Amino acid sequence: MFSKLGDFIIQQNKVATLFDFNIGLEVEMHRITQDGKFSRAPYPKQLGNAQFNPWITTDFLETMSEVVTPQTTDPKKALRYLASINGLLRTSLQASELLWPLSMPPALPADTSELTLSKRGPQMEAYFQTWIAKHRFAQGTPCGVHINLSLNDSLCELIKRHFPNEMLIKNYAYETLAQGFISYQWLLTYLFGASPLAEKNYFAPTTKPPHPFRSIRQSDLGFGTKFSGDYSSVAAYVERLDMGIATGQLIEDHDFHGPIRFKGPKTLADLKRVGAQYLELRMLDLDPTSPQGIKLDTLRFIILLAGYFLLMPPLKKSELERTLKQAEQFNQAVAKEDPLDKCSYQAEALDFFESLHHFVTTLRLNKSYDTLLERLRQRILMPRSTPSAQMLQYVQADSLQTYALKLARTYQKQIVAIENFEMFDTRTYTAAELSTALDALS
Repeated sequence: MFSKLGDFIIQQNKVATLFDFNIGLEVEMHRITQDGKFSRAPYPKQLGNAQFNPWITTDFLETMSEVVTPQTTDPKKALRYLASINGLLRTSLQASELLWPLSMPPALPADTSELTLSKRGPQMEAYFQTWIAKHRFAQGTPCGVHINLSLNDSLCELIKRHFPNEMLIKNYAYETLAQGFISYQWLLTYLFGASPLAEKNYFAPTTKPPHPFRSIRQSDLGFGTKFSGDYSSVAAYVERLDMGIATGQLIEDHDFHGPIRFKGPKTLADLKRVGAQYLELRMLDLDPTSPQGIKLDTLRFIILLAGYFLLMPPLKKSELERTLKQAEQFNQAVAKEDPLDKCSYQAEALDFFESLHHFVTTLRLNKSYDTLLERLRQRILMPRSTPSAQMLQYVQADSLQTYALKLARTYQKQIVAIENFEMFDTRTYTAAELSTALDALS
């Protein structure tokens, strides 16, 4: 059942170490006015300059606030960090502002020049201008959740005897994880997709979908540049992006908006030379039922999948290209399904959940994982219980604005009643200092 590496980890009785990934979260949300329009207010003055604040910054638009957490191995702590920094952002907003809780943006103005691009310095601002010249402006506006995963030192130390050096350890692990998550992206889109429709002016008249989607953002009508990555290896990933830049399909490496990025050194050349340092998962919509955009169940499921993929035999080279290409097709199909319909791959989803249940049972993991799997399994059996389907009950006149504003106001009222967000200054804190400050708030 398990790979040789998996068998070794189990024999060493180190299964618990397998799930101690370093976790960092990045969550984007637009600043809006009380009536649901893009805010015209500048980046909050109390937060300094978005270009130099590593924990609360902006992306693409000046209104697109991005909260970044320091790393931790505890999913609950990761969400506490996120809640605290999200709270600091909320208490820094002007009285007339809220945070839009949906992945798809508020209604766009007919003239998008009214919106201000993120003030991230001359280089990034030039990049945004070039990007707009090549793409529809609207496709830069969806928001989402990014999860950064890296191996903990204990796991690296445990498995180093299987590899001649640390670079090969990490590349093997991150390649295996990337291939696993790409293979089941369609399942994550089904379970957590939460962008069934878009507000006014997002679509050109000829591209508007004929029905709600499970996830517009995860479809080819959603966010970013439509360029497929090569996840067969870190080296192949770099070579693919280099080719995209050389042929003009990509402006720069960060123009690649695939569902996963190998991350680490700043340049692609260094990534190939030094190897991957962590994995960035970019395949989750904002969860509108959470003030922070993601819930514990989602994060725990991601960690469970990561442990599962590391212990399972990796994809065979002869099957790799076909499997990943098929997975991309699956994801497009699932993203574009009507949220109320049964998933086309329901049988495959249920079979995979059986494998996950067997994995949890065999390793004698905490019974809370069984409970989690059963909750998510019910979503597979009952499409109407998925986030995207649940959102449809709040649609009015082909819009979710009323629903989004109600949530935005509720979340803002909840947070402004808390008075402990003035205790630290994100502009000057290192990751270690910020972690300490946030732990003090818990």
